[in-house]
Amino acid sequence: MGSIFESVEHKRVYPANVFVVNLESSRLHWHYDYELMVILRGSLQVFCGPEPYILRGGDIVLFNSRVIHGLKHTDEDNLCLFIQFPPSLFDPVLDHQQEYYFYLNSTEKNFTPRKPYEHFTKLAVNIGISGRQHGVTADLRTHALIQTLIADLVEYAEFDIHSGHHTNGIDSIGKLISNVCLYIDNNIQDGNLAESTIKHFKINKKTLYRYLKETIGQSLKGLIDAARIEKSKQLLRESNKPPVIIADECGFYSEVTFYRVFKKETGITPREFRRGGSSLLMAPGVKGYLNSDEHIIANLLYQYAENVDISHIVQ
Repeated sequence: MGSIFESVEHKRVYPANVFVVNLESSRLHWHYDYELMVILRGSLQVFCGPEPYILRGGDIVLFNSRVIHGLKHTDEDNLCLFIQFPPSLFDPVLDHQQEYYFYLNSTEKNFTPRKPYEHFTKLAVNIGISGRQHGVTADLRTHALIQTLIADLVEYAEFDIHSGHHTNGIDSIGKLISNVCLYIDNNIQDGNLAESTIKHFKINKKTLYRYLKETIGQSLKGLIDAARIEKSKQLLRESNKPPVIIADECGFYSEVTFYRVFKKETGITPREFRRGGSSLLMAPGVKGYLNSDEHIIANLLYQYAENVDISHIVQ
């Protein structure tokens, strides 16, 4: 689960990237955009902050600009709405050296917004509905809804205002973690990768462990295992190499260890994954998306938009 920078491209008509996907995984990554996510169905494990947590149907979370985060599917089939938008949308109300850091996470009880989470969920799914339509009217409506989202975040969500991010990029700890993840990705075959990583960055083992837990809720071993699993998935999908060779190229000590770790992380064996791999529609970069039924997506979005009490539609 290495961390890489992900660029986000927006439509020219409205300043956001709006899409609905069935998510297999999203490697640790960061981008300049804010990313609002609504779980329409199923559940996902989130790696962001000191402890991983589970988002379930009806939950909503906002990942702040330049914050490293990653997602992992659970045993439940999921469907997720994403709205990615740039920090520049807040420029009319902030100094250019400042940036909002929002606390909007329906699993977090310490920072409850001044309007219920369902308000933001309904607004987000209306953006999802409008963003999936075509034509000038739909584009104008989507633009207006996004501006409403920006205003409501500032008015109703809890937030801090951070200074200096525009010139300094991601903070120093975040940059270190990003570089650690990149180093792991580039040295995945190293059988002593944890020790090599500590030596390469000349950092105390306990200090790195603390930084990792605070930033993404992962240990160094967990980070390395996740990166090796992601690399092995890629090789299983894209090559005909036997599992024993893939185990070696991904830094596992043996094929037995590879099988054990792979099944623990994914719930299936490498051979089972390879047999089902042809059904996956993989997007480039950090995301792993599965095929989604357009009719199901539309129905779910309209159900969320029409129901204030969504508890009966998220099963």
